[in-house]
Amino acid sequence: MKKINFPLNKTETGVSWLIPGALTLVSTYNSKKEPNIAPKNWIHPAAFSPPLIVYSGPLFATTEKNIIVTKCFTINFVDSSLAEIACNCIRWFGKERIAKSSLNLVEASKINAPLIAECKAHLECTLYNMYIHEHGFVVLGEVVAVSIWDKILHSGPEEQYELLDLTIPRQNGICTLVNKIKPIHGFSETIQIHKKKVEQYLKEKS
Repeated sequence: MKKINFPLNKTETGVSWLIPGALTLVSTYNSKKEPNIAPKNWIHPAAFSPPLIVYSGPLFATTEKNIIVTKCFTINFVDSSLAEIACNCIRWFGKERIAKSSLNLVEASKINAPLIAECKAHLECTLYNMYIHEHGFVVLGEVVAVSIWDKILHSGPEEQYELLDLTIPRQNGICTLVNKIKPIHGFSETIQIHKKKVEQYLKEKS
């Protein structure tokens, strides 16, 4: 099969559809402890130790303004039952967005940010670093607490993905993460070996 050049200037989504990310709602407080939620799917792990998450957001958005003030944020994973709500909530702003979404907010365990009660898993993050460029923000957060449904945690690898029910935005809607896992012999051991090598490298560098 022949490969051709991709027309970067002829698509609204650029190459983002080649790197699909799970749909989440990032929740924050401002200086007056007024909550805000925003859908984000450009979120990826960045490091093992400390556990870092990186995501990008638009310039001067409320979420990023709040993170600058409070130095923390929560990533709430969205399942298929909440996907339409999460995608459509950008029609509104601030308190109206939360009211129209009919989502319930509860306090996080370790940071000054709310969690969305309806979500099955949450990452509580403190601000590790932030890079501001002309088109927006790149936020690096350190995960300081994780909460997840106990049924998911205590299930097998195949069931965990099915129960978590992650959703991935596409150009014309969403899709769910297909539950098809092909075990790789020795993969867990490979990950641990790689992690130790990274830790040793960082130790030597410091």
